[in-house]
Amino acid sequence: MKCTVSQENYLNAIYLLQIQKESVRAVDVSNYMALSKPSVSNALKKLRTERLLNVDKEKNLILTDEGLQAAREIFSRHSFFERLLIDAGVDEGQAHEDACSLEHAISRQSFAVLKDRLEGLAAQKAAD
Repeated sequence: MKCTVSQENYLNAIYLLQIQKESVRAVDVSNYMALSKPSVSNALKKLRTERLLNVDKEKNLILTDEGLQAAREIFSRHSFFERLLIDAGVDEGQAHEDACSLEHAISRQSFAVLKDRLEGLAAQKAAD
């Protein structure tokens, strides 16, 4: 499934909050993303419609298997680009900001090729 940039941002926020907290609710996402509760509510409704998110009876947000997979991929891309930029000498704040853009701009295929290539070069350099 192809997510929009907005959906990816929400999935990533929910994923990161779930790592930090036992339970995540819409208000947590609203606070984390500094967005209004109605905006978050509308976005979460779309994620539920796309079967990326469930809400339990206590109104806790639970990523579906597909939502969790998408969130992990987004987080992986972000972490990769942030680490790459920092290693290249970009300051951490700018690297984080740029990684937020890059994580959405690259296709799965291009990301996989780039990641494999750079990791292969790093392994080759370490072996030399």
